[in-house]
Amino acid sequence: MVSGSSEDRAVPEELLLEIPRPHPDSGGPPRLLAIRPFLWLVLGEMLANVGLWAFFVASEGEAVFRFDATPAQLGILISSYSVTFVAASPALGLVADRWSPKRMLLLAHSSAFVFLFLASRAPSLPWLYGATALFGLAEAVVWPARGALVPLLVERRRLVQANGMMGAAWQIPLVIGPALAALAVRVIGSDGPYYLAMVAVALSLPLYAMIPDRRKPRAEERERFVADLVTGFREGLRTPVIRAVIIRAVIAYLLLGMVITLETLYIREVLGRGQDFLGVAFSLTGAGAALGSLALAALKHGVGREHLLMAAGLTGGGIGYLLYIGTSSATISLAGAFLFGAGFTFFSSPGQALIQRVAVHPGKVTSVYAMLSEGGPLVAALLVAALGGLITVQPWLVVSATLFTVLGLVSLPGARRRGQPSGGESAERARSS
Repeated sequence: MVSGSSEDRAVPEELLLEIPRPHPDSGGPPRLLAIRPFLWLVLGEMLANVGLWAFFVASEGEAVFRFDATPAQLGILISSYSVTFVAASPALGLVADRWSPKRMLLLAHSSAFVFLFLASRAPSLPWLYGATALFGLAEAVVWPARGALVPLLVERRRLVQANGMMGAAWQIPLVIGPALAALAVRVIGSDGPYYLAMVAVALSLPLYAMIPDRRKPRAEERERFVADLVTGFREGLRTPVIRAVIIRAVIAYLLLGMVITLETLYIREVLGRGQDFLGVAFSLTGAGAALGSLALAALKHGVGREHLLMAAGLTGGGIGYLLYIGTSSATISLAGAFLFGAGFTFFSSPGQALIQRVAVHPGKVTSVYAMLSEGGPLVAALLVAALGGLITVQPWLVVSATLFTVLGLVSLPGARRRGQPSGGESAERARSS
């Protein structure tokens, strides 16, 4: 057990559980999903993310197909999610390292249920902007809480596999959620996806409640809030390994932000399809992403090779991105969506694992990573909103996809040369840097 300050003693001692120790070699580690707390987290995330993806299909689809949104209005919609996410992430990363990641997840998803109801009542685009902004705030709680909780549930040397599993818990719902959302539109009407999302989020809450309230042991010294915030930025930007991840993530998410903002218009204007096709495209992206995540979960020697996995993921994902938006053929576009999902997973999940392995303060650094990464779609959405009528949908997307692919190609040589510390060496090197 962990002993601490008088502030720590206010929390029941049984709640302050230590980070799990490696299993003896004689017995061997259990399968990841045999670790019950981790299983509850994975299942809870799957259900909550069905709600997340159903929400995006509903809100973006309503904006374009119900409210006839322009590129500028779509930019406002996407940026309303990103701006609250980016603004709230740093402070919430501090909370994740100081308080209870489990309770943060319960609070975030309980709030998301309310925000989904508000979105379902949207009579106009401004109302939808507001509900989307609140949903972004809820997700800003989820990211650092999840990032801080995973290394408290599994061994450090299995973090690549664990994050591959968490990626699957995020992406398998991308297959299921949009498909069910499209069905809900046909059966219930335009509000159907919101009701689907509310049911999924409500079902996730008991699973989160079963996770033990594990927390990172607190240091004896007490840092001030501002100093603590600076710690996350300083560690993220001064640690070369993490800085390389963050720089590539910022660029990749900026380019990805263009398709996030404009893909619904691309589907309507270039492919000549409707909201149902948006759900199919989302689902196939999720199918590719889930396949990639399952491959990562089965990868036994990913530790130390995260940069190479990320560079390969960017390259393969970029090729899929080009196929998705560079054609007027629905079949080729859907194939590209699948490839993009598979490739991008090899960038996103190993990046999270690398931060959790190397960082001394994984909650703080994860929040910085999430904030700076989400800043990419925010900048892209604001750019689209500002330029408005100057935006020509497909040419802008083709340029973005080309640059995305180039980013992966130029990352490959450096990723092959770069050696990373493994296992327990990482935190010690980070502390001395």
